[in-house]
Amino acid sequence: MLGEHPGSVGSALGSWTLYIPGLGIDDRVAMVTMSGSTATDVHFYLPNRLGSVIGMVGGLWGSAAHGTLTDQYLYSPYGVEEPLAGSGNMYRYTGRYYDGETGLYYYRSRYYSAGGIAGGGRFLQPDSILYDGGFNLYSYVGGNPINNVDPLGTNSEAGFERQAQAMIELNSTHPVLARRMAIGAGVVAGVLAVAPLIAASPTAMASLVFALEIDNLTSDTPSFGGSGKIIKISASKSPQAAAHLTEAGATGRKLTVDRAGAAGRRAEALKGTKTKSGLDRDEVPPAILEEGGKGASVKLIDSSDNRSAGAQLSNQLRV
Repeated sequence: MLGEHPGSVGSALGSWTLYIPGLGIDDRVAMVTMSGSTATDVHFYLPNRLGSVIGMVGGLWGSAAHGTLTDQYLYSPYGVEEPLAGSGNMYRYTGRYYDGETGLYYYRSRYYSAGGIAGGGRFLQPDSILYDGGFNLYSYVGGNPINNVDPLGTNSEAGFERQAQAMIELNSTHPVLARRMAIGAGVVAGVLAVAPLIAASPTAMASLVFALEIDNLTSDTPSFGGSGKIIKISASKSPQAAAHLTEAGATGRKLTVDRAGAAGRRAEALKGTKTKSGLDRDEVPPAILEEGGKGASVKLIDSSDNRSAGAQLSNQLRV
């Protein structure tokens, strides 16, 4: 993901977030807060040797706040997190995106729960490469999260040494970290040079108008016509959620993302529906959409099924 905009389609770009990628598959140099095409703040990522973000330093280059420690994170070996301070960053354990709504991490081919069973992390879907990745199709990095990572969700590999000493010290005066920040500032400056082009076309940064479909439908054009995209929910990974979408008539409709109002719509939709152990209250349309909220269809379904569907939706809404 290169950028994130919380607004709705047709709204002014306003405040948005720009992510500056690094050299590694899950390495990021900085998170830049933008106002239109102008940078208003920047936070540099501090990863450990596995790529987990353990801190961030903020402040525009040359400003008084430059080099201020703004974020700190502690993780259990399998990624259960204890945030010590935060600025809204969602890239965390092994550099992957954390979905705050589902509590899951997306590892490209499948979804990961850091809590897992008895505190040991596990994937929610079986390994797509089957037994080539080991006999346990749901295990994470072969039970060795101290040394290994799995950026593709298919096979573990040795973690990378990334500015380890600087990250341990969390000290902006450390020469390794200072060099990373200096290089990062140059990358940020280069990307900001093209930011006006991104700001001029917010719909190119995030496809916020879309239609929900089940994965056995192959159409790549929104059935409602016009611009937008198809969001597909896997009937094999989330059979109960997929069935609920179909039953509620939510597929093939024009839907619009509105993250700002999600909490209020969720409260309206779930009002009067009691919780039950092991089950989640599945809302259709989801509260993240303008069409969700009061009058939404609510059904109790298996928790893992619901959270897998939610993670699929969230991941496809990112760019």
